[in-house]
Amino acid sequence: MRFIVDILPLTFATSAFVFAAPAMAAEEIRFQDAPAWVESKDLADVLDRERSSDAIFVILDKQVKLEGGNVDTYSDLALRAISVEALPVIGKLIKTDWQPDQGDLIIHRLEIIRGDQILRPLDNGLKFEVIRREKNLEQQQLNGVLTATTQLEDLQVGDIVRFSFSISQSNPALDGNMEQYTQLLKGSLAAWENSFRLVWPKSDYLQWNLSLDDHPVSVAEASGYNVLQMALNIENEAETFPEDAPVRYRLGSFLDATSFKSWNEVSAAAAKLYQTDGMIAADSDLQREVDRIADQTADPMQRTAMAIQVVQDKVRYLYNGLAFGNYSPQSPKDTWRLRYGDCKAKTLLLLALLHKLGIDAEPALVNTVWQDGVVERLPGFQAFNHILVRATINGKTLWLDGTGNGTRFADLMDVPDHRYALPVRTRGAALEEIAMRPIGRPYNDVKIQYDMSAGTAFPAIYDMQAIIRNDDAYSLKGAEAQYTGDKYREALDEVVNKYTVGELVSASSFTFDEERGEGLLKARGIAYLGWKTRLGKKKYSFWNVVDTVKLDVDREKPEWKDIPVKVSYPQYFREDARYILPKNAIDGEGEFTLSGKQVLAEKLAGYQINRDTVMDGNVVRFQENYYPAQWEIAAGEIPLETKRLKAAQKKDIAVVAPKNLMEDWQQIEAAKASGLVQPVIEEFDRLVAYKPQDKDVYQERAYFFQSLGDYDRAVADLDRSLAIEENADTHYWRAELLVGKNSDEAVASLNRALAMDPVHSDANTELVDVYLQKSETRKARQVIETARSKGMSDESADGLLALVLQAEGKQEQADALLTRLIEDDPESLSLLNTRCWLRGRGNFKLEEALEDCTEAVELSKEPASYLDSRALIFYRLGMYDDAMADLNRALRLNPSLSSSRYLRAMTHKAKGNLPAAYNDYRAAIQLFKNVHLIYDRFGLSYK
Repeated sequence: MRFIVDILPLTFATSAFVFAAPAMAAEEIRFQDAPAWVESKDLADVLDRERSSDAIFVILDKQVKLEGGNVDTYSDLALRAISVEALPVIGKLIKTDWQPDQGDLIIHRLEIIRGDQILRPLDNGLKFEVIRREKNLEQQQLNGVLTATTQLEDLQVGDIVRFSFSISQSNPALDGNMEQYTQLLKGSLAAWENSFRLVWPKSDYLQWNLSLDDHPVSVAEASGYNVLQMALNIENEAETFPEDAPVRYRLGSFLDATSFKSWNEVSAAAAKLYQTDGMIAADSDLQREVDRIADQTADPMQRTAMAIQVVQDKVRYLYNGLAFGNYSPQSPKDTWRLRYGDCKAKTLLLLALLHKLGIDAEPALVNTVWQDGVVERLPGFQAFNHILVRATINGKTLWLDGTGNGTRFADLMDVPDHRYALPVRTRGAALEEIAMRPIGRPYNDVKIQYDMSAGTAFPAIYDMQAIIRNDDAYSLKGAEAQYTGDKYREALDEVVNKYTVGELVSASSFTFDEERGEGLLKARGIAYLGWKTRLGKKKYSFWNVVDTVKLDVDREKPEWKDIPVKVSYPQYFREDARYILPKNAIDGEGEFTLSGKQVLAEKLAGYQINRDTVMDGNVVRFQENYYPAQWEIAAGEIPLETKRLKAAQKKDIAVVAPKNLMEDWQQIEAAKASGLVQPVIEEFDRLVAYKPQDKDVYQERAYFFQSLGDYDRAVADLDRSLAIEENADTHYWRAELLVGKNSDEAVASLNRALAMDPVHSDANTELVDVYLQKSETRKARQVIETARSKGMSDESADGLLALVLQAEGKQEQADALLTRLIEDDPESLSLLNTRCWLRGRGNFKLEEALEDCTEAVELSKEPASYLDSRALIFYRLGMYDDAMADLNRALRLNPSLSSSRYLRAMTHKAKGNLPAAYNDYRAAIQLFKNVHLIYDRFGLSYK
């Protein structure tokens, strides 16, 4: 991998705060020879030295001269057309951007070297076109960039294009100082000659710094100048650092040069641009704003809050890089008249207002990208890309950003994440570290109630309201203005689902309070909370912030061992959740209890996390909040913090149901009888009314009706879903529900599924099974052959054929067919299971079947269905205890296996435990009403 200097294409930064502008410049391109200080590369010499290279870039050379307050940057490109494909690439590179208010563009050379010929298109009338285009208007930037471009004609493979130009700059804001920053990029673009040169008078003070020692540097004297040179054609990898490291470790390779001696000098130079005396005229609209604020309150904090609200809410952000606007702020008068301004304009406006209101305030330079990396930079304006206000009230430092959104009284003590700032003072100042402190109010303040009154067998109904003032609030504010109908609802629901456990939103709304700078998001809906059974007890683990905190730190490389971890900032989340537990779901005495860490007030992984959990009767109130407590975690603290976090995450906070909690089927029957199920049905009705054209909501309600055993209403909802959009899976689902009641209609649904997906495995299997239940083996064979002809694998088709053979009484042939399939694919656990299952249903070769199932169980990572098959073999063999053990294990792994519940009911009955048998039977048909069809025709029935 080679390194390149960032000169291709030469495009200058358009950040919101750039100090690099000339005293005079022009929009006209100048054409003249390269200045005498430039050492031009000898193309012939480069070609002689690198004949074997196939790079397009022959020369990439950048030279910078700093003298007398001027900065001249010379760039030299030589590009070789190595192929037809390279021709348009070269054409796109013969251009450069510049800002006429920041520098003059001087073109020195544009040549085409073709063998021994040197063609000079500019001498033959070729012109550069100057284009003004604001490429960043969508980012609210008006930068004034001009582009000089031209189209080379008759360019041929083998040609070398040589393009040399300079940008001259002089910035009066620097008080005669000069600065230069060059990022040395690692990239895939190789160059035969890749170099950088810095020149400055020996008599002038200049300090320079190379961030990483990955390029050989030489400094020599020549004719009264210091000359720094770097050859960048080096085969080495740039040093990498973990992404969770603070920014100062991830800056890459760059060269800084500056004539500033200290940050004090930079601060004092910048202070001249932010004098507020006389900026607000006595009889002006701005003065009337000052008077309005002063008349309302004498409290300096309240006045400050009102002033920043004026700047943030009444002046929109627009970066202005025109008319020296890149370093000199426009006046408060102009900003107020135009009602737009960049960070400099907004800072000066806010300063003027605060000074008029008697508030001690000054500008402060920061870098929103480099953050703590600023400490690695040399003093200079170029170390910063943003400016804000540093105010002092009652001995407390406030950091106020006029370009922000929604800053109110409660937020005045919040600090930005820039880590360091340079106060701008006439007497100068040093870099100041920004101390972290708690954020004034949450970015997300969520109150939510989950109502589980119907029972743990049902989804909960949630009712949520969240006060949000983060990006979600402003994105919804924008969506409200931009979208209507379904599009706006989708935007709302996407945000709602960030703050709830469920994803079924049945109502939502959003309003934005301009005065408070926050949004109110309201929603209600349905949430499947996910109760889990362990050691005979059901429990629900609360969503909690501790589980979301991550500290997955990689410090394995020796060179990384001392690197700290950056803590994400800013964040402040607060949740107040109420869980209404089902009083009527307990059979007799007993009550819900809490387990885990109910109260917490700890600093974990750099965050302060607070928790309080209280149970009052059947209501649990669970409150949490968290926010960053430090900027970073020191390397030496990482192991301990990781251990502490993992320990906290193991202490699962949960509500535990009593052992005598009713079975799901009992809860469903009880809720039907008491009417407690009705609110849940009504919530599903609201869901459908909220999204009447969404096929998925009908399927959600169909699933719920299926769980109630109301297959008629479930089928009706599937019909509504299919009317919106047909798909094979929904037709198959519909058939499953119909098969026990209307087999002809089930067949019709399955045929519709197979018309859409001829090799749909479940639909083919179900259709074969339906025909076998009707003793129509010929039709079952037709299904298999059709599927085989449409692309079903021979293995799958033959597996279905074995079912038909068994139904035809040809158990030996069925078994032989499966045996051949297993011989062809001896590692297929599904084939072993199929042979075991068929042998069990046919009461055939049970000892061998037991071997099949045991092998599948022992080799499978998810053995629930294989345990179910082996249990059938044990049942056939009269080994009821072994059957019960397998069924218990299968249901622990997958509680929704209706076939296992049904077989366990038969096993309990065979053992004489009739109450347990009835309980499992009811549970089985609650899971799937038609489960008995799996066993009936093989002489296996609970009844």
